[in-house]
Amino acid sequence: YYDRMKAVDPTIRIIANGNHYDSKSFPSLMKIIKNKSDYLGYHPQKGINKSKKASDIEKYLCMVGNDNFESNILFAYQDSIKQSMNPQMRQCITEWWSSNGVGDNDWLLDTNIRNSSLETGLWNAIQMMIYYRNSNILDFATRTIGLGMIGRGVNSKNQKILYYFPSLHAIAMLRNHIGQKVATSIPECGTYNVDNLEAWTPLTKWLEVLSTYDNDSLYIAVVNRHPSEGLSNEFIFNNSKLKNFTAKVYELSSEHYLDYNSADYPDKVSPKEYLRNIDSIYIFPKHSLTILAIPIGYTGIINNEFESKLNFYPNPSSNIINVSYLNSEDIILEYKVFDIYGNLIMSNKINDNLFSIDISNLATGCYWIQFRTEKGVYSKSFIKI
Repeated sequence: YYDRMKAVDPTIRIIANGNHYDSKSFPSLMKIIKNKSDYLGYHPQKGINKSKKASDIEKYLCMVGNDNFESNILFAYQDSIKQSMNPQMRQCITEWWSSNGVGDNDWLLDTNIRNSSLETGLWNAIQMMIYYRNSNILDFATRTIGLGMIGRGVNSKNQKILYYFPSLHAIAMLRNHIGQKVATSIPECGTYNVDNLEAWTPLTKWLEVLSTYDNDSLYIAVVNRHPSEGLSNEFIFNNSKLKNFTAKVYELSSEHYLDYNSADYPDKVSPKEYLRNIDSIYIFPKHSLTILAIPIGYTGIINNEFESKLNFYPNPSSNIINVSYLNSEDIILEYKVFDIYGNLIMSNKINDNLFSIDISNLATGCYWIQFRTEKGVYSKSFIKI
């Protein structure tokens, strides 16, 4: 079949699918197909059923827990592929899905509340973050669109309603706000495990982090797994603290991790977008997905020496910002003002350490000011009110 299909259309890609729960399946599969496949695919699943003796919080912590199963199997398969008769074969996720049933078949239904909740949305976000993080060995991943993604129903006004569950929102947020390259991210935070379900959830960090970037933006995606507390974090970027910056924030959160959308409340758990000026610490809401989009080049990475000698006031301001740089050995040569999207708004060559900037003509919003001195280029954000 492989040879016949390739003869008709050489661009077609053939996927071999095996039982990834059985360690013996891969060599058995490769013994039969040899080099007659372009991809090795499989479909992961996770869920906590009623039969599991656990509280709702324990079930939640298990569902969003990162047991590293996906990453481990990707690495294991990659090693096996390299040693096989088809070392050029790539990997893919042909289907990933969630199962939170209480009976034999109700996991299939869009009336299954747990499978339609924010809890499962956060699990989907974590899965995508794992897939993006391993994109060097994984070409694509396909979500089972029919399970826990789109709901339909009749509301109390007898109107037919089509709406999205949090899982679809989470996947769309990550897909639409991500860079082309993956950066290394190491979250420093507390950990947890669920002792009576240890096989599901060994030691897990409260924060799952994925950082990506492209030519003009840095994207920091964070899932806070904690069921009841917002967690604060500083950002260290290339060994420098990221501070005094403005970010476009995309957030998926709700009061309870089992909240879900319905025909009467189709937007109860839906993404929020806003601009935020961040001094140095950001608090990620409890059980949430947050993406910070930060313009590269105007990220507010401040040299500590420059910061300590710069007076920049008032901020926020409606008319004038005063600048006083108390460094007799370094001169500010130029400043440039950018909007949140990186567009140059104004610039001025000054050769002075004491001056004012007229912002009266700017529209209300968040901006960056970039200072060029004899010793370097530094950025700072401000708000026009």
